[in-house]
Amino acid sequence: MLLSCLLGCLQAHATLLPVERIAPWQDAGIAGGIPNYSVGVDITNYGAVGDGVTDDTQALKDAIAACPAGTAVYIPDGSYLLSSTIFIDKSIVLRGESRLGTILKMNHSDDGITVRNYSNSSGEIALTGGLSEGSTVVTLVSTPSSSSFTPGNILEIKQDNDLNVYQPGYKGYESWTDRQTAMMNEVVSVSGNQVTLKHPLLMEFATSFNPTIRAQDRVYQAGIENLKIDRILDASSGGHNIYFYAAVQCWVKDIWSEKTYGHHIQVTRSLQCEIRGNVIHDSWLDAGGQGYGIATQDRATLNLVIDNTCSGLRHSYVAQAGAAGNVFAYNFSRDPYSSLCDHCIFADLSAHGSMANHTLYEGNKVVQIFLDDVHGSNPWNTVFRNYATKPDPGYPGIHLEKTSQWCSLIGNVSGNMASTGQAIKVATEVEATTIVTGNLNGITGVTEWDSNGEVTLPDSLFLSAKPAFFGSKPWPMFGPEMGVVDTLPAEDRWYALTGTAAPAEAPVATTPIGFIEAQLSPVAYYNCQDDGSPLLSDLSGNFLNGDLNGPTFSANSSHDGSDALSFDGSNDEVVVGDQPILDFDNALTIAAWVRTNDASSHQCIVSKNNAYYIYLYGTGSGARLRVGLSIAGSWQTLTTSTANTVQSHTWTHVTATYDGSYIRVYLDGVEIGNKAASGSISSNSKDLEIGTLWNGYRWDGELDDITLFDSALDASDINLLYTGDWLNPLVPAAVADYRFEAGSGSTAIDSKNGLNGSITGASFSSDAAEGSYSLSFDGSGDEVVIADANSLDINNSLTLAAWVKTNDTSSHQCIIGKNAAYYLYLYSGSYGSRIRTGLRIDGAWVTSTSPNQSTKSIPANTWAHVAMTYDGNEILTYLDGVEINSFSQQGSIGSSNKDVELGTIWGGFHFNGLLDVVQIYDLALFPDEIVALAQ
Repeated sequence: MLLSCLLGCLQAHATLLPVERIAPWQDAGIAGGIPNYSVGVDITNYGAVGDGVTDDTQALKDAIAACPAGTAVYIPDGSYLLSSTIFIDKSIVLRGESRLGTILKMNHSDDGITVRNYSNSSGEIALTGGLSEGSTVVTLVSTPSSSSFTPGNILEIKQDNDLNVYQPGYKGYESWTDRQTAMMNEVVSVSGNQVTLKHPLLMEFATSFNPTIRAQDRVYQAGIENLKIDRILDASSGGHNIYFYAAVQCWVKDIWSEKTYGHHIQVTRSLQCEIRGNVIHDSWLDAGGQGYGIATQDRATLNLVIDNTCSGLRHSYVAQAGAAGNVFAYNFSRDPYSSLCDHCIFADLSAHGSMANHTLYEGNKVVQIFLDDVHGSNPWNTVFRNYATKPDPGYPGIHLEKTSQWCSLIGNVSGNMASTGQAIKVATEVEATTIVTGNLNGITGVTEWDSNGEVTLPDSLFLSAKPAFFGSKPWPMFGPEMGVVDTLPAEDRWYALTGTAAPAEAPVATTPIGFIEAQLSPVAYYNCQDDGSPLLSDLSGNFLNGDLNGPTFSANSSHDGSDALSFDGSNDEVVVGDQPILDFDNALTIAAWVRTNDASSHQCIVSKNNAYYIYLYGTGSGARLRVGLSIAGSWQTLTTSTANTVQSHTWTHVTATYDGSYIRVYLDGVEIGNKAASGSISSNSKDLEIGTLWNGYRWDGELDDITLFDSALDASDINLLYTGDWLNPLVPAAVADYRFEAGSGSTAIDSKNGLNGSITGASFSSDAAEGSYSLSFDGSGDEVVIADANSLDINNSLTLAAWVKTNDTSSHQCIIGKNAAYYLYLYSGSYGSRIRTGLRIDGAWVTSTSPNQSTKSIPANTWAHVAMTYDGNEILTYLDGVEINSFSQQGSIGSSNKDVELGTIWGGFHFNGLLDVVQIYDLALFPDEIVALAQ
């Protein structure tokens, strides 16, 4: 039977995870925490010099040999040259005086420090009973005679791989992946041929797969802490910086590990070890199996990797080769890299190798999470409340490959408002066994829940309270409820220890943007993009996701170059479970982009049996459109004429509306037919179907941008659907908006409130950021003057925005200015133009200038979008939609009787280049609205 702790975990998370996916993660790491050993010996008393030149290897070995169990070898600050591997096989700790001051200079390429025990192995003994998942008593084929079966000793339990669970990866069969269905454990007691285990079996073992058990001596509660390991030898091959083998409740804490050959820290065939608070950086080598950060592998079980920082590695955090039940939590990773492909993203949080199972990845911030199939299956892993920043459109933030069954992706945040592409991708082969729910797409602001609907997520799957190292920071930090609310302590550590500034990051969209808060509000909207979900995602916010029964996504094939949904005309369909919101009583609109392979046949686009449908009515000369509404128990239908038809293999936009008086049909935004009809549309409990009607009329071709509304859109709104402009976020109206689309003349036209400006010297240019024209300034005396108006005195909150393309980054150049009130101009910097904002508050100028950094500067001859906002408490500066600077400030902006000027201020600071879409708002736009301006 299951241990009580495992039962408690199951009961707490039963709504999220089936029992077979849960491990006793609360037992990962050292029971009671890492012990604090008193100093037993000082390395300097054994001849260590610490000058970085003298070989201190033997001195350290002698100190370790002399150190009593349960105490520490103290290493004062200094640089200690080591020429061979350091071995630890007893309960002691290597403790430096400080993380960066005590330096172990590894002047060799073998393993650096090895905590291991290879002694007193019993050999493999067959298991015959007690093999069910959760069992804590196993039966051996005979009574063990080896002294290795002593309480506290470590056990290795393994069996042949079950091919229903394990499949080879894309590299094919590899012999080393045999018998990776395994875990480590600990002897509690032995009675005859029965061994009681400390931890329950994490998976089902069976005699048909030849299970065995092996016992051996262990290293117990040994540690390495508070020092720096520095690999100084550039070698073509080599070992790991720290290597654990048969280690039980051992640890690495608060170290800096600089460069490696293989892994910085490898935990192999070990149990309940803890890797905490470390900084891991860079590698000499970065091919396969090299340049890893922290790896649990070869049956390593219930180890805790927590609050670590990794940078510049091929893979930062890896579970592989039968690692079972390990926890990777609240770690940070940046800049994953391999010289083998400098444009690729190498996943920095990964289930790799074969049969890494029951791993919990919780609360980490990384670039990409990848449960891969390089060497085979990685089943029963859980990815919970992580943030994958996803900087590259070609790589999903979270990716589950085709051989890893029974995994769970829950409550994560993937991508941000600077990202594009898929947030989460689940291979088709494992969709049916994967739980994907409660994940926030940080690109679109949409949280996807599965068919069970929204649930309250627990704060953690292994902790009962906020960890102490979070201090006053919020916890949990990532998830659908809050998005991303702070930086991890592990991230702060990197910038504090390196003395560098954290780069500006795009915000995470926490509410749907680009459609829900756009100009139209649909009941359901299916953009038919492959987002990695096993469902057809509804982006309306109503979560009316559809089951994909056959249709596949066709990449880049739609009318606008995006994905489309392809149907085979035989039995493909999408089924959306009935919801009351899909009963449209008095009005509706149904719209879609369609491309049929056969305009001579009848094919349904959208239907709800005994309620409504729209389908193509095929003819030899092209398909007409037929709309049916069930009103008062009978069908009211409209079939359009042959004058306007849908042709085969041609993308066409179709729309049907009903307003309680008329049914209307539109083709490519133009009305082509109508019919008088009145009454309420029938309501029922039937499902909504896409691509079929009455189990027939199967769609043969592709569909895209399927949209349903509970109102009858008018002609102008239908045109927005047709053009796609309805998807543009609805940004508040500007006080003044100058787009220079006149193309000639001496007037800069304000498209909002008629606050037109007088152009002096500046000329129109066909090089435009938006539209057809921009305005060109010569950097000498060109300007636009907008006469003073009350609406241009903006006191409490303000936004200034413009597209700019400067010819000269070495001079200060004004974009918008109102003397004695506000301005926005380009300020010369080392890497290009910076952005300076000035506000006249309480009679004095307050300025905010963006940092002098390459990533926050504007190069010459390049279009860039610049913006500033002030909300009465803070000045924010944006470049290309991304916040790059903030400045706390309170007070009201002064009023002024001065004119507003474009391209100059105070008779100088003349702009040299192009301006476009110059805007003034009397409110502080939100970040997503700034993003919309910059698109």
